[in-house]
Amino acid sequence: MPCGKVAALILLNILLMFARSLCALALVVPAVVYADVEAPAEAEQNVSFPYVLKITTTNNFHDLLEKNLDLARWQRERRVTREQLERLLDSVAESVSGLLATEGYFSPVVSAKLDETVQPAVVSLDVKAGEPSRVRDIDVNYMGAIDEDEVRVQRLFERREQTWSLPVGSIFKQSAWNDSKRRALSALLNRRYPAAKMVRSEASVDPQALTVDLSIDLDSGPAYTYGPLEVSGLSRFTEKLIRNNVEFHEGEEYRRKDLVDLQTDLQNLPHFSLVLVDVDLPTDPPFIAPVKVTVQESPLSKISTGLGYSTNTGVRGSFNYRYLNLMDRAWVFDSSLRLEQKEQALSAGVTFPRFTSGYEHRVYASYTREDIQSLAIDKWKTGVSRSITSENIDRLIRLEYQIERSELNDGTVFDPQSLTAKYQWVRRNVDRLRNPRSGNVITLEGAGQLKGFYLMKPSHSFTGAVCNIFRLAKKACLLAA
Repeated sequence: MPCGKVAALILLNILLMFARSLCALALVVPAVVYADVEAPAEAEQNVSFPYVLKITTTNNFHDLLEKNLDLARWQRERRVTREQLERLLDSVAESVSGLLATEGYFSPVVSAKLDETVQPAVVSLDVKAGEPSRVRDIDVNYMGAIDEDEVRVQRLFERREQTWSLPVGSIFKQSAWNDSKRRALSALLNRRYPAAKMVRSEASVDPQALTVDLSIDLDSGPAYTYGPLEVSGLSRFTEKLIRNNVEFHEGEEYRRKDLVDLQTDLQNLPHFSLVLVDVDLPTDPPFIAPVKVTVQESPLSKISTGLGYSTNTGVRGSFNYRYLNLMDRAWVFDSSLRLEQKEQALSAGVTFPRFTSGYEHRVYASYTREDIQSLAIDKWKTGVSRSITSENIDRLIRLEYQIERSELNDGTVFDPQSLTAKYQWVRRNVDRLRNPRSGNVITLEGAGQLKGFYLMKPSHSFTGAVCNIFRLAKKACLLAA
């Protein structure tokens, strides 16, 4: 090939490579320029947009909206952008409607405006709740085995009229509706029908007529009776300890309260650290539910010590010992020793497990010596007690014999004796036994005493007290006697 042609081809290839480089550069440069131009816009979108929400509403719904609206919560968030705020404004009407519907207002008028002429920006939310919807009709339908118990169905209807949270004519509230459904189902679950369930529930709203029709379908399931008692978890104690606390019998109709009471009674025994009471519900007849009690035993022995100081009696120390299976009969032995510079005390007692009658018995003895301000006093006590605790009433009977010996510095000695009989009756009408918030406690006590014993000098006393509990706040209560 002639040299001229070769040179021409080489030059042509060089020109093509140069042209390709220019095209690639032309494609890259606009992209870089575009990125440089758009960067400030993205940065502007990510800039926080502080705002303040002002709510104007009728029917005192300000607190409800303030606590539950995202628009209200996010005003305290510094990272909110303009775009996020616009999304909140777009959805606020739907959120307000949902909140007011729970209070029975189904046709609110909602408007939201953003004022950017001030800093921070102001969001004005105006809510007109309108008129509330009221309950027009209540329809509760029962199905299952309860269909054959017309008396029970009639009682349920009568009870519903007394406990239903949404009577006809009242303003619909979602919380009250939920409570009414829970109560209707619990009325079945509490007695005979532990497998009951809610098949359907509906609140039909007519926004034009401002009415709500309520309907519930409840399936009672089969009627159950108690089967045999099955106990597991025992190793050191006999089943008698548990069976003496059972107040229902095999073949009786199921009542949830029986199981709750049994579990509470067993948990109050020091012998067990864990108690679980449950029933097995067979799905096929006969519908006999075995009662299962599972326990975890506590350690047999427990020792506790203490050390302290008192301005009256000086340094003090204490030692306590408890044993849960005295004589291998589940008798509880407890003893206490307290030593102080000016006072010493020793006590011991035995508590016998509850009998089938429900009564619990205890015997005890104690010795106390005091040496304060030139007076030495020795006291010996021994006694027996009998107590019973029912649903909300406690009763106690105690007989106690006491010998006291007092000696002055001059050698004068007094040694009175007494025999005392005491009866105590306590009634608790409170919302809950542990940490009550409302209710009252009535205490009545009567005592008779023979002082001197041999001289037979009788005396008696009677006292009564009423303690009222008033709830002041969520974590406070007032006791008034």
